[in-house]
Amino acid sequence: MGRSVIVHKVAPQRGLAPVWALIGLTALSLILVSVKASMIISTIAKALPM
Repeated sequence: MGRSVIVHKVAPQRGLAPVWALIGLTALSLILVSVKASMIISTIAKALPM
């Protein structure tokens, strides 16, 4: 990631693809984890006696 920033400073039109890929993968991971966690919580809530 640091190398991408340096490349972008030297050649302003290049070098940020790895940074954007990392940001995209992080966002996708957070979304998937949130969906999975909500499914687990929903399942646990249904199993609790009320």
